[in-house]
Amino acid sequence: MGGVTIARRFTLAAVAAALFTAIVLAIVVDFSIRSTLYQSELQAQEASTARIASDLSGEVRGVRQDVEAVALAAPVEAVLAASQAGRPPPPAALAETLRVFQAEMAAKPSYVQLRLIGRARGGREVVRVDRNEPDAPPNVVPEAGLQSKGDRPYVTETLNRAPGEVYVSSIELNREHGKVQVPHMPVLRAGVPVFAASDRPVGMVIINVDMRESLKRLQRLSGAAAVYVVDPQGRYLVHPDPARAFAHEFGAAKGLAEDFPGLADVLTTGAQTAREIETPGGMRTVAAAAPALLGGATRVFVITMTPSGGAAAARNARWAILVAAVAAVLIGAALAIFLARGVSRPIVEITEAARHFADSGDLRLPSRRTGEAGVLADTLERMHATIRERNAALERDEKRLRQVIDGAPTAMLMVDRQGLIQLSNARADDLFGYAHGELLGRKIETLTPESARSQHPRHLEGFFARPEARAMGGGRELFGLRKDGQEVPVEIGLSPIETPEGSFTLAAVIDVSERRAAEMLQSRLVAIVESSQDAIVGKTLDGVVTSWNSAAEALFGFAAKQMIGRTMSAVIPKRLANEEQDLLRRVAQGEKVQSFETVRRLRNGREIDVSVTLSPLVDSHGRVIGASSISRDITEAKRRQDELRRSNASLEQFAYVASHDLQEPLRMVANFTDLLAKRYKGQLDEKADKYLAFASEGAHRMQRLVADLLAYSRVGSQGKPLVPTSSGAVIDAVVRSLGAKVRETEAVVEHKGLPEVLADEVQLGQLFQNLIGNALKFRGEAPPRITITATRAGGFWEFRVADNGIGIDPRFAERIFQMFQRLHERGIYEGSGIGLAISKQIVERHGGAIRVESEPGSGATFIFTLRAVPEVDA
Repeated sequence: MGGVTIARRFTLAAVAAALFTAIVLAIVVDFSIRSTLYQSELQAQEASTARIASDLSGEVRGVRQDVEAVALAAPVEAVLAASQAGRPPPPAALAETLRVFQAEMAAKPSYVQLRLIGRARGGREVVRVDRNEPDAPPNVVPEAGLQSKGDRPYVTETLNRAPGEVYVSSIELNREHGKVQVPHMPVLRAGVPVFAASDRPVGMVIINVDMRESLKRLQRLSGAAAVYVVDPQGRYLVHPDPARAFAHEFGAAKGLAEDFPGLADVLTTGAQTAREIETPGGMRTVAAAAPALLGGATRVFVITMTPSGGAAAARNARWAILVAAVAAVLIGAALAIFLARGVSRPIVEITEAARHFADSGDLRLPSRRTGEAGVLADTLERMHATIRERNAALERDEKRLRQVIDGAPTAMLMVDRQGLIQLSNARADDLFGYAHGELLGRKIETLTPESARSQHPRHLEGFFARPEARAMGGGRELFGLRKDGQEVPVEIGLSPIETPEGSFTLAAVIDVSERRAAEMLQSRLVAIVESSQDAIVGKTLDGVVTSWNSAAEALFGFAAKQMIGRTMSAVIPKRLANEEQDLLRRVAQGEKVQSFETVRRLRNGREIDVSVTLSPLVDSHGRVIGASSISRDITEAKRRQDELRRSNASLEQFAYVASHDLQEPLRMVANFTDLLAKRYKGQLDEKADKYLAFASEGAHRMQRLVADLLAYSRVGSQGKPLVPTSSGAVIDAVVRSLGAKVRETEAVVEHKGLPEVLADEVQLGQLFQNLIGNALKFRGEAPPRITITATRAGGFWEFRVADNGIGIDPRFAERIFQMFQRLHERGIYEGSGIGLAISKQIVERHGGAIRVESEPGSGATFIFTLRAVPEVDA
C-alpha cells in the first residue's frame, strides 16, 4: 500500500466503512423490524381472532342454560311420561308446555325449533314449535306435521346422557324429512334427556339454533381478513368461497389439512396460535387460529388470514439498505466520505430509534427523511401508530373485561399452577372479607379451612393433570374461610384456562348460606308434614295431587305413589265432584277455606266425615300455583256431637216438662199456705204464725225457682231462627219496659250506633234485660250509669255493657254464670241467681261467648259476642 495515496486510502477506507456500515445496518434494521413489526402483526391478528372466537362462543352461550331450564319446567315431564305410556298428554300440561316453548322462542330470535321428542314410537316428536324466518313469530306444528327423529345421531347422543347432562351438537345444515333444507340453514342443536320415575329417559328437549347470522357476523368482525371456521376434523363451516362451506355434507373431502398443511397441527393441539404460512399459491400470509367452545361443549376453530405486510416491509427495507451500500461503493473517492456521512447519519438515527423503540416502546425518528432511509422512517412511523392504536384497543378490551369480571354476581378467582391467586373480582373480595387487591399473590389455601388445607395442594395438582370444567367437591360439603375466620358454605366450579403465560384455573365460587338455610327449613317443614296426625295433601289448581303425607296414607288407605299425579277423585264421592272444583276456584282467588265439613271415600269404599282446611300455595311472585289441604277425620266427633245434642235435647225437654208439671202443685201449696196464714193469724200461738210465714215464703220462692228453670229450658228448646236484628232498637225497647225502675233509680242508659246482628229478637231482649236489670239492682251510692258499645271483630260484634255498680270479685267471674249461684245473702238483693246463667245460654246459642271484667267497688263490664250480618256482594 506504500504507493497508494492518502486520498485513495481515505476513499477505500470510506468505501469499506460505507460497505461495512451498510451491511451492519441491514442486519440490525432487519432484526429490529422482524422483532417488532412482524411480531406485533402476529400478536394483533392473534388477539383479533381470539375476540372473534369469543364472540362466536358468546352467540350461543345461553342455549345450554335454556335447554336445561325448559326441561325442568313442571309440565314437560308429564307430557313425555304420557307419550311414553301411549296416552294423550294432559291438556293442562300440554298447554303450559306450549306456553313455555313459545315464550322461550319469542325471547330468543335465533332459536328456530324447540321440540319435545319422546323415546317411544321411534323417537317421534311430541311437541314442536318452529320459526320460519328469523324475525317471524313462533308457530306450533300440528300433530300431522310431527316427525320421527329416532335415527338422528343427536337423538341417540342425547338419550345416552346422564340426568342433568347436556348434549351440544356440531354446527351442521338443517335437514327436514331427511333432506338438507334449502336455502341452507346451519344449525347448532342442544339437547337434554328428561327422566320420569324410572332411571331411563322418557324423552328429551331439543333446541335448534340458527347460526346463519352468527357466522355472517364473523366476516364483519374480521374486517379485511379472510375468515375460516372448521370443526375438529378440519371440515369447513365458513369459507371465503361460500360453495366450500359445509361441502363435506355433500361428499367433498378436502379440508383445512389439505389446503393449509401449515395449520394442520391446530386441529390436534387445540391451542390458540398465530404464524406466517405459505398459501398454495405461494403467497406469504399471516394466519391466526383460536378455538371457540359452543354451548359449553362443542369446539370449533376460527382462522383468519391476511397478507404478510410486516415481512414485505422488512424485505423492502433490507433491499433498500443493500442498494444504498452498493451505490456508496461505486461512487467516486471524492464523494465517498460525503455520501457515507449523508447515508449513514439518517440510517444510524433510524437504527437508534428502532433500538430505543424495541427497549422502551417510544419511537423517536429523525425529522429529515430522504431516500430509502425516509421510506424506512415512514414505515416505522406507520408501524408505531398501528401498534399504539392496537395497544389502546387492547387496553379498552382489558378494561371492559375487568368491569365485566368485577360486575359478575359470582365470586371469581384465577389461580396458577403454584396455587397463587392471580385474579380476584369484587364479589370474591366481599365474600372472603378482603380489600381490593389484597388476595393477589396469596396461596389459595388462605381461603381454605384448616380441616381441608393439607389436602388442597394435591387436589390442585390433580386438576392441572386432567384439566376440564367440573364442579369441585364431588358430593362433599365445601366451606370457604373468610379473613375474620368465619367459615361460609360454598359451591365451586372449576374451569381450565390456557394463556401464552401458561395454564391457570378459574374458580367460580357461590355463597350458598341462604340456600342451605332454606334447604334446612324445607327439611324441617317436610318432617313436620310427615309427622302430622292430619292428612296433608298438596295439589295443583287443576286438582292433581303433588304431595301425600303418611297420615293421608293411613287415613284414606292409598299410598303416596298411587295418588301423586292423579286427581282427588279416588277419595271424593261422585256426588261431591263439583264441590272440589268450587273449593279450588276459591283458593285460586287467594281465599283460605277454614274447617269445611264434607265427606271422603276410603280405599275400602267406606265414607267418613272430614273437616278440610284449604290454603293457597304461592310462588316467589305471590301468584297462587296450588293448594294445600289438611283433612281430619271427624266421624267419631260428629257421632259424639249428635249424641250430646240428643242428650241435651232430652235434658231440655225433661227440664221443661218437670218445671211445667211442678207449677200446679206449687201454686196450690202457696195459695193454701197464704189462706191458712190469713185465716188463722192471731188464733194460734206466735210460733205457728212464724211457721206459716216461713212456709208461704218458701212456696213462693220455689215457684220463682221453677219459673226460672222453665225459662232456662226454653232458651234452647223454644228459640226462634236467627235473623238480622237491630241491637239498638232492642235496647230501646228493654229500657222502656224497665222505665219505672230507671226513673226510680235516676239511671242513665247510653248507647249509640249499635249494629245489626244475627239474633233471636226475643232472646236478645231477654239478654239485655238481664244485664241492664242487674246493673240497676246491684248499684252503688251514685245513680246508675250504664254504657253499651260494640266493635267489629272479624265475623262477630263484641258488645260491652259497663256499669258503675258495686262490682264483682274476680274470683267469682266464672261462678256467677252458673245456675242458682248468688254472691249475696238472700233478702239483701232479690232474685234466684239464674239470670246470668240464662244470659250465658242465650249468647252461646247465638254462637258467641260471654265473660265479665270487674273489681269490687269499681263497677262491672259484661263482654259478649254476637254474629255479624254477612255482607252481600253487589
